[in-house]
Order: sequence, then structure tokens, then C-alpha cells
Amino acid sequence: MVLKVLGATLAEIAKGLLAAQAVLDQAGVTDIQGARAEFDLEGWDVAYDMDEKRRPGADVFDAAAALDRARGAAVAACCAEWAALPDVQDWSLDVISSHL
Repeated sequence: MVLKVLGATLAEIAKGLLAAQAVLDQAGVTDIQGARAEFDLEGWDVAYDMDEKRRPGADVFDAAAALDRARGAAVAACCAEWAALPDVQDWSLDVISSHL
């Protein structure tokens, strides 16, 4: 995972990454599984117009939700000492892999 937060120190980024990993670990999901699940859900929406016959399984929804929670935990932990959380355009948590 790569966490980018405008104005954050390396120590703050490290805290954010640890928090994100803890959320994923608790859910029993890897970052790759979460990213793949997001991709599958987006494809279901775009390619199949959310056709219930092609609905992904609950595990896909759960994995995508875990990655979403991990993103929230990352920015919250990274910016815990800040007066306010950064705007959404000022941070990102991305999954980088050549195997997605």
C-alpha cells in the first residue's frame, strides 16, 4: 500500500499504514484482495448494470468494505494530531501490484 497525505511526515505516514494494515488483518483481507474486490464491483456496475444474476458474492463486498475502512483508518491515524483531517483530494491510500 502507498499512503500519500499532503503535508504529512514520514512518521505520520507510517502510523497511517500500520492502522490500515491492522484493519485489513482484523478483516482477514489483504490489500490486494480488497483492491481486486473494488475492481470486481466496479466492473459489475459498469459492465452488467448491477444485474442481480451477476452479483458478486458477499466475500467481494466484504473485502471492498475492508479496504474502504482501511483507508479511513489510515488517514485518521496519520492525521491524529492535526486540527482537522485533510480534504479528500489531499490524500490517498493506493494498492500497488502488478498482479491485480
